[in-house]
Amino acid sequence: MLLTKDLRRFLIAYLIVQLFATILLVWIVSQVTQNYLLDDAEKKMAPIGMTIASRIKQSAAGIEDPQNRSWLASLDDSTGYHYSLISNNGKVLFASAGEESAEKDGDRPEIRTARSNGKGFAYRVSSASNEPMFFLAQRLDPVEESAGFIRIASSAEPMLDSIKRLKW
Repeated sequence: MLLTKDLRRFLIAYLIVQLFATILLVWIVSQVTQNYLLDDAEKKMAPIGMTIASRIKQSAAGIEDPQNRSWLASLDDSTGYHYSLISNNGKVLFASAGEESAEKDGDRPEIRTARSNGKGFAYRVSSASNEPMFFLAQRLDPVEESAGFIRIASSAEPMLDSIKRLKW
């Protein structure tokens, strides 16, 4: 069957539109999935942050208590999360993964949000490990500004792998 020039143009345009629509659909589904996975990560980390903050607030020395640091180090081994104690001025007082940066962490997005809202969540590349991570920061005491923050970090690689499988 011989196709007219107009019919060929129409079929090519139709295929291009279909290709564009498919690409757009895959992009939308991947964005929705990414948002769902980010929300899921935050929901899993938030109760841990609240529990740790409660325990630290109950100890006599608070954020400076060495027992809290050894407890967080043991949690690092058993939970797969990394924990940091950060002073109100942004200095990392303790990092369970041993990855303390020379920079002040008070300007990190999760700390800035936690300073004003009590809790902050961020998905970003870690400056210490140079890998994508989820970070949740919990302000230790909403009344006493000098109390500082507990920060929980988790690798984002499983989420990225899920999105890659979805796209391809």
